[in-house]
Amino acid sequence: MSPPARAAVGCQGGSIYFSAHPDDDLIFMSPDLLHDVQENACVRTVYVTAGDAGLGETYWRNREVGTRAAYAEMAGVANSWTASTVSFAGTPVTLQTLTGHPNVSLAYLRLPDGLDGGGSAATGYQSLHRLLVGEISSITTVDGSATYTLDQLSATIVDLVRQSGAVAIRTHDFTTSGGTDDHPAVAQLVHDSTAGYEGGHTIYGYDDYDVASLPANVTGTDLEAKRSAFCTYAESDSEIDSENCPPDAIDEWLQRQVITGSEVRDPTVPTPTWAPVYRWWSATARDWLSVADHVSQPSASQLASQGYTKNPTTQFYASMVGGSGLVAVYRWWHSGDRDWIDVVDGSIPDSRMTSYGYTSKTLSYYAYSASATGRVAVYRWWGAADRDWITLRQGEIADSTMTGWGYTGKTLLGYALTTMPQTDPTYLTLVKKVVNDYGTPAPATSWTLSAAGPTPLSGAGGVPRTAVTAGTYTLSETGTVAGYTNGTTF
Repeated sequence: MSPPARAAVGCQGGSIYFSAHPDDDLIFMSPDLLHDVQENACVRTVYVTAGDAGLGETYWRNREVGTRAAYAEMAGVANSWTASTVSFAGTPVTLQTLTGHPNVSLAYLRLPDGLDGGGSAATGYQSLHRLLVGEISSITTVDGSATYTLDQLSATIVDLVRQSGAVAIRTHDFTTSGGTDDHPAVAQLVHDSTAGYEGGHTIYGYDDYDVASLPANVTGTDLEAKRSAFCTYAESDSEIDSENCPPDAIDEWLQRQVITGSEVRDPTVPTPTWAPVYRWWSATARDWLSVADHVSQPSASQLASQGYTKNPTTQFYASMVGGSGLVAVYRWWHSGDRDWIDVVDGSIPDSRMTSYGYTSKTLSYYAYSASATGRVAVYRWWGAADRDWITLRQGEIADSTMTGWGYTGKTLLGYALTTMPQTDPTYLTLVKKVVNDYGTPAPATSWTLSAAGPTPLSGAGGVPRTAVTAGTYTLSETGTVAGYTNGTTF
C-alpha cells in the first residue's frame, strides 16, 4: 500500500472550520460559512468526529454524503467531488475537494462520536473528552484508519491549519469550560492546539444550543440559503425528518449565529490590551449592554444586526487581559428577561447563576479591584420595570436620576480608567482580494494598494501589517487587468 500523499499547496488563506459533527458548521457557523463559500474564498471544513451516534458505518457515511451535497449547493455548482487521502502530521486523513469550486474542501477525521462525553458501546466508549482529560491514552477512528494520542491529534490539527494557510480559524465556543460533549471538546482541542501556531490568524468561537434563547439575527436571503443548505444535508441524515425540514428546534438555531469570542494571534503583533467600553441599547429587548470595542468582543455590525444602537460616549477604558490587581467581569444572558448582566467572576457562583436561568457566560473585560488616581468606579444597577441590568461608571448618570427611574441595587463591579493608556501601537494592513467565478484568479500583485496618510504605505498585492502613526488614511488601488473591475470600497 502506498503512503498517503502530501497535500498540494492549493488554495491558501481564507477560513478553516472545525466542526464537531457533520452539520454543526451548517447550523451554528453560518452565514459566515455561507458567505465564505459564495464569495469563492478558500474554505476547508474539518469534521472532527464522524457523528456516528453509535449507529454504525452506514449512518456516518451518509452524513458525509449530506455535507458534500450542502456545500455544493452553497457554492452553486454540481455535487461532484475529488476524493484523496492526505497526510497531516504523518497521519492519513480523507479529503474531498469540490470539483467545480476547488477552493472548497472537506476533511473527515472520523473520531468516534462522544455523545454526552462518555462515548458509545459501539466504539468502545471512546470520546475526545475522555482523551482530553486523560481517561484514555489514545483514540481510534471509526474506520480504523488512524489512532491518535492527544499530542498526535494536536499536531494533526495544527498541520491542517498550516497546510490550508488559513487566516481565520472558526470552531465552537472556547470561552467557557466544563462541558463534556463534543462541542466544548473540539473547541478546547482546536483553541489550545493552535495557540502556538506560527502563522498569523484570528480564531473565532461560535455558540451552539444556547443561541435559541438569544434574539434572532439571521434573516432574509441568508436565512433562506442557510435553511436550504441544511435541509439538503438532512436528506442524507436518517435521524432528521427531511420531509418537514427544518424541524422547529433546529430552525431556532438556524435563525441565529453568535460569536462568543475571538482572539487575534499574530506572532509579530501584540493584541491590543486596552479598549474603550460603550453602552448599547435594544428597544426590542429593553436591554442596556456595555461592550468593549475590541476584537474579542461582538463587533458593531453584529450588535446592530441584533437590534442594538450605540451611545457614542465612551463609558470607560478597560483592560482586555488579566493581571495583578485585576478581576474578570463576565456577562450572562437571561432569555426570560431578554437581558444581559455584568458579574465579577466569583462574586456569584456559576451554579447559582445557572439556577437563576442565566446562560452564555462570556468574558467582557477586566476591572481593577481597587481605586486609584485616574480610575473611576463602575457599578451595576437593576431596573425592575424593564427587568434590566445596566452598567454605568460613577457619575455617568446621577444616582438621583437612576433612583428616580426606578433603578436600585447599585453594586460595585470594580474600577476602570478614565483615559486610554498609550501602550498599544497602531497597525495597518492592506490586502488585495481577487475574485474570478470562472477560473483561476489573476495574481493579487497585478494591483498596487496604497494608503495615504501620516505614514504612507504602498505595495503590489498589498502591504503586510505595519506599525503606523495613528490618524486618517485614504485607501486606493491602481492597476488594470483585462476582464476585471477594480473595487471601489475598502
